[in-house]
Amino acid sequence: MHIILYYIILYYKGKFMMKRLVVLFLSLFVVIGLSACDGETTEKEIGTVSSGDENQSEQEEESNDVDDAEENASENEDQESESNSYDEVLLDDEVATVTLKSIETVADDIFGDEHKIKLDIENKSDKTIVVQSDQVSIDGLMVDDMAIFSETVAGGKRANGSLDIMSFDEELPELNENLEFILIVIDEETFDRISETDISVDLK
Repeated sequence: MHIILYYIILYYKGKFMMKRLVVLFLSLFVVIGLSACDGETTEKEIGTVSSGDENQSEQEEESNDVDDAEENASENEDQESESNSYDEVLLDDEVATVTLKSIETVADDIFGDEHKIKLDIENKSDKTIVVQSDQVSIDGLMVDDMAIFSETVAGGKRANGSLDIMSFDEELPELNENLEFILIVIDEETFDRISETDISVDLK
């Protein structure tokens, strides 16, 4: 009798353990399935966000390119220039050679009109020099207070300088016939004037 009861208890215990194992396996399967779904959803969301950021970045770059193009076009509309080329030696001595390369008149609605006198400067000495202008006039009209020019050139070197005559708050006089000024060469170390040369350029 005891033996029969023992086998009956073992039988029911076995069935109970099997049910628990089945429930455990089903629970694990459900958890793994849910985790996989969450991972796919997260990857999709990340992919969507990344794609959105790339599209937004591309749109911003295209917008910036358009803005730059419009700005350049606007600047070209606001600025016009007329240039004449020269190759006229203004000064040639033992210290320096100064050559007039071009005269350009720039009409600018934003920064104001100006005449740009482009000069090529060669320092033939071994000392540093400063080349400046004084008493500038165009077509007989003094414009020295509108002129800006000072170029430093090391010994044995060359430099491209520009004597700029700017309108500031005044109307820029036309440059049609003649440009005159005094070309000054200064020793940078001692500030002594090495030379002063009267320059007169008849325009083309």
